[in-house]
Amino acid sequence: MKTTAKKSRFIPVPSWILSILVAIFAAIILGIINSMGISIGNNTKYVIWEALIAIACFFICWNDPKGVWYVPLLCHILNLLPAILDDTFWTTPFWIIIFIGLCLSFVAAILGAKIGRRAANRDIISKE
Repeated sequence: MKTTAKKSRFIPVPSWILSILVAIFAAIILGIINSMGISIGNNTKYVIWEALIAIACFFICWNDPKGVWYVPLLCHILNLLPAILDDTFWTTPFWIIIFIGLCLSFVAAILGAKIGRRAANRDIISKE
């Protein structure tokens, strides 16, 4: 009974690289939304940004369940840097959006990892 566990099912790129690419891609999307002059609130733009990151965390952890603890942090690296380096960050209401988005990303990553593990176990059982 030899079991072979695949590292990832669909995407052969490591999850840490995907996480950094998601952070950059989400920042580019936010920049495009800001440059287009769409008349939505500033907070709404960041909520969309956080939702994109949470969805990406779900799919990355679904693909590679072992990355559940570092994927949300790497996806939020562009959000966490101002929180660490800027003293005035915690006096603005922006930190609430970032914190809720980080929590949502962790929940999405855990759900994605559970679904990914279940699918991987189903694949291993069906091969035997």
